[in-house]
Amino acid sequence: MNPLGVMPSGREVSREIAGLVGAPQARWRMISRGTQQRSAAIDEFYFMLI
Repeated sequence: MNPLGVMPSGREVSREIAGLVGAPQARWRMISRGTQQRSAAIDEFYFMLI
């Protein structure tokens, strides 16, 4: 994470966003691989929050 006073470059920002978004999604996919019905319910609930 960058200090607030430092303006990060576009690449750093997109990399951080990709990390924040990608890491949880990858975890959900690994967890839900064996429980597809539950993952579908979690996905519906997750999209309701957005």
